[in-house]
Amino acid sequence: MLPATCHNAFMSFQGGALLSKWFIPFLFLWSISVGEMFPVCVENFNCFPEVVDPWTKETLVASPERFFSVVIFYLLIAVSFWFLYRKFHWPLVLLIAVAFGLTKEFLFKSPEPSDLFLTRELFGATAFYTLAWSAMLFLPFLLFKGVSRILGNRRKIKTAVPIVLSLAFLLFIAGHFFPQRPEESVSAVGSALTDCQRKFTPTVSNGPYYTGELFDSHYHIPIPPGMRAMFMDTPTLGKDITLSQIRCTLDKEGVENVLAFYMPKKTDRLSIPQAAEIKQYLGNRLYLFISPAILNGAELEKILNENPGLFIGIGEIGFYEIINFLKPIDSRWAKNIYQIATKHNLPVMFHPGDNQLDKLEKILQQFPQTTFILHGHEMERKMDELMGKYSNIYYSIDSASLYPLRGKFIFGPKEEFLAEFKKDFKAILEEKVSLWKDTISRYPDRFMWGTDRSVKWNYSEEMSVLMEEFARAFIGRLDPAVQEKFAYQNAQKLLKKQKE
Repeated sequence: MLPATCHNAFMSFQGGALLSKWFIPFLFLWSISVGEMFPVCVENFNCFPEVVDPWTKETLVASPERFFSVVIFYLLIAVSFWFLYRKFHWPLVLLIAVAFGLTKEFLFKSPEPSDLFLTRELFGATAFYTLAWSAMLFLPFLLFKGVSRILGNRRKIKTAVPIVLSLAFLLFIAGHFFPQRPEESVSAVGSALTDCQRKFTPTVSNGPYYTGELFDSHYHIPIPPGMRAMFMDTPTLGKDITLSQIRCTLDKEGVENVLAFYMPKKTDRLSIPQAAEIKQYLGNRLYLFISPAILNGAELEKILNENPGLFIGIGEIGFYEIINFLKPIDSRWAKNIYQIATKHNLPVMFHPGDNQLDKLEKILQQFPQTTFILHGHEMERKMDELMGKYSNIYYSIDSASLYPLRGKFIFGPKEEFLAEFKKDFKAILEEKVSLWKDTISRYPDRFMWGTDRSVKWNYSEEMSVLMEEFARAFIGRLDPAVQEKFAYQNAQKLLKKQKE
């Protein structure tokens, strides 16, 4: 049994029927400040200069609909938790607050750029949101109770609370009507590079090697400035990787064309002009897809309508790990994307997860006029069956299928991946040729080669040399009749009609 003093201290934080109604406006302003004002402050006013990649979040006054919906939401929260704290002991209310927050974030929230990679890792996402919602709904209760005990009687409380609330409200209004920090358009081109020719010189295997043209059908353009990539060392375009570097690497590898995925922040931000800059700089060798991971259907439709011809496809969309739990491959959000793709006659690239074959087949049946490009190791042993049943699917064979090395291609470390890849190069090559050669020969017009670069060191010179050698070694072991089709012709045939 707890000592009496500890027990009394513990029980003193129970809300009880005497919890003042002043707690409602206090909790309202506190929660809306933590949930809405603080992220906007970080982005627009740079409250913390050490934050290099700020969050992307709309202000409350972005639209009347947003203002009233957010205010009503937080007001309902304040009233509800005032009632809960009056009826139940605080540990139970804390559990309810965390459960409510996790349910909202994982099941009912429209994604934002700051969430993109955070929610890819279940443990990290759960820990982050547990702390965030505890700070939003439990910490103010502790503060309110503590201040109430210090002030002592109700007369002092009634005098102090209106003053505090008035000051908070003034700060709240000021914080949302100050001029926003202007965004600066920064070119992603970078300095011109001249040494962009590289003679193909194998270093690991003895061949045979394919020596012809290549079309990289799975290339991730680095993310725009202002996005964060938690748990992944994803590069920022124009800062970590420039367009000059991208073009130089393509030249060195003998890649004539590239199917590239670009993820805009929002419809009204600088990322759309940046996408236009990418297309202008890379010219006809670029086939640009728009990744809708942080967009809703209306935002995607708006971008496509206002920028005709800028994007010729939609993707990549990931439906694996925790992402599939948040937005399944057959969710309302996903089906809306497929409908938009069908309406605009755009192909869709996505990465299915494990145990999704039945759902995938239903999507292929529901959208027979839409072309789907799949990739990822999860479906590689199902592609022979799927190709035979559905004519509207293609498959990109890239790092996710060829050499993921148990996730080291993404999470590294770089030196460990390179050492292991070089050591097992021949064994991996023989395994993948055995897996894919016959299937590619049976469906020679529907398989394509790609790299799937994504993290910073994937764009390095060492990786470029090794990925090119593996690609040319793999293609060189395919049936000669299908080598050029797989290397570049299938992708060209599929995507060129989108530009016409």
